[in-house]
Amino acid sequence: MKQLTVEAWVQPFGSDALARGIVSKRAAWQNADVYNLFSWNESKFWARVNAKDGQQISSKSTLKDKKWVHLAYVYDGKTKKQLLYVNGELENEVDHPEDEVGKGEKSIWIGILNEGYAQAWNGFIDEVRIWSTVLTEGEIKLSMAGELLPVESSGKVTTTWGRIKER
Repeated sequence: MKQLTVEAWVQPFGSDALARGIVSKRAAWQNADVYNLFSWNESKFWARVNAKDGQQISSKSTLKDKKWVHLAYVYDGKTKKQLLYVNGELENEVDHPEDEVGKGEKSIWIGILNEGYAQAWNGFIDEVRIWSTVLTEGEIKLSMAGELLPVESSGKVTTTWGRIKER
C-alpha cells in the first residue's frame, strides 16, 4: 500500500504523558508496526507508519480534557510525506524515508496500541475511518462533516429499507 489516511473523532478524559492508542495496526512497540495514531509525549497527538526512528509526526496542539477533536493522519508513499490534520487544519508535515506502508497481518486496535498494552485510551473514539488513499484537506473537511463516504449509500439495503419503513 503506497497511500494511507487514518481519521477519527476523539474526546480525551484528562491528559497525561502515557502513550494512549487511538487506532493502531501492530503487534508491539516497534515490532511489525504498520501504522499508529495515538497520544503521548507532551499530551500531543502522534502518528507513524513503519515505526522506526524519524518516521513519526506529532501535532502542535495538545489534548484538551472533554473536548472533541477530529484527527487525520495522511501518509503518501508517492511523495514520501506524512501530514497530520487537527480539526481539518494541517498542523504538521514531515518527510518519510520509505515509499510504502509495511506489510503486516496484525490486528487493527481501536483504543489501545496493541494486545496486552496496559494503557487504553481514556475517553471516547468515534467515526474511525481507514482509507487506502490520500485524502486532501478538502476531503478531510467533508469527511469531518459526514459528507464524504467510502461508498455511495443510495440504493443500498439500509437506505432502501429506511425509505420503505418511513411510508
